[in-house]
Amino acid sequence: MPTPIVSFETLSRVFEGAEASLAESAKGATAEDARLLERFEFGLQLNLEAFERERRRLEAEGRPADGVMWSADDRGLSLLQSTIAAYGADIGALEQDQVKYDELDPRWAKFLAVRFGELFRDDAPWRTRRLDDLVTTIADEGTVVLLSDWGSGRYGAEAMRPTIEGLAGPVPAIVHLGDVYYAGTPSEMQENFWAPWPRRADALDRALNANHEMYSGGRAYFDYVDKFRQGHSYFALQNRHLTLIGLDTAYTDHDLHGNQLEWLEHVIRQAGERKVILLSHHQLFNRTGRVPGALRMRLASMLAARRIDAWFWGHQHHCTLYQPDAEWGLRARCIGHGGFPYWRVDAGDAGSETHGHGSVWHRFEGRAGRPGGITLGDDNPALGSKRQRYGATGFCTLTFDGPKIVERYLRPAGEVLIERELFD
Repeated sequence: MPTPIVSFETLSRVFEGAEASLAESAKGATAEDARLLERFEFGLQLNLEAFERERRRLEAEGRPADGVMWSADDRGLSLLQSTIAAYGADIGALEQDQVKYDELDPRWAKFLAVRFGELFRDDAPWRTRRLDDLVTTIADEGTVVLLSDWGSGRYGAEAMRPTIEGLAGPVPAIVHLGDVYYAGTPSEMQENFWAPWPRRADALDRALNANHEMYSGGRAYFDYVDKFRQGHSYFALQNRHLTLIGLDTAYTDHDLHGNQLEWLEHVIRQAGERKVILLSHHQLFNRTGRVPGALRMRLASMLAARRIDAWFWGHQHHCTLYQPDAEWGLRARCIGHGGFPYWRVDAGDAGSETHGHGSVWHRFEGRAGRPGGITLGDDNPALGSKRQRYGATGFCTLTFDGPKIVERYLRPAGEVLIERELFD
């Protein structure tokens, strides 16, 4: 079953009830237990500022509904959620799959102190791909499946497995663009990633690194790199017409660690006249414009030379199709709507349009730093009575038949919302 839900309200109780919890746990504590509790108190103090910052942000944007998964882009808070989820499952402190934290139960503070320290580890060793280890050959015909921010095990993510397993025709690869919640721990990678992962005998399995996997040091993530026989956290798949390149933008957050840039230059050089499509977790830009980070600077010359034809990313939790960039000719896509509950996108001033199965897509105009485009505005039926507050989940496929590449955006059960040639 998926990792238990640690809602914002539950995390609030941990911080707000810390004094009472520590006092209860200190009763009759051994010297060793007292040291553990002191360490846990120190850890909470270190993360209090991040929690208060997140609280202020959510008060401005609207708090997530209680009983719905929530996670911050913060290592300490995500690890704390992982720890609470693990212990809640161990002692059965669950109600409708949500952790019920009791600050007066003396077991909590001691366990959180031990487990939190175990998870807060050094990063996994970086793996450098040789510069002559460039591409894996795939078929000239078939469908590549792309998922992102899918590692929740909920909210429609779990329904994608039978859909993908039932896709007609060959599937050369299934690629996850990253984020397994809360912090990519071994148990979370097992329950939220591996257990629901689609099984196809004809597909290469590939997974990109992301910030949530790196919150626990990326160790469990690299275990699945080995399970997938992927070897490294960056890779390239190629046929006669297409080169599909996956980058690790998380080992160093929003950047290219190690020799990736030099390796990428080699891959693009040998690609010749093939179309080049990048895959990454982090984005080059978003709907509000440019984003911080080094990706734009690192890839400036390749973008200016129009050597990157399309780029699919996640990290932001919505489905957005950008118009071709006027300067670079780039087709950019955000597909971070794979499984994490996110606020439903409202219509803007540019109007809306309807596509397959009545899906509603909101238009937005271009601005400095990014082109205009459309964003999926449907609700999420997997959230029941809360569906109107949250956006729809789904995934993307790229079907190629020789030089022709068709992109499709699908609901978890397989209804096709948009189908069109990527390079029309």
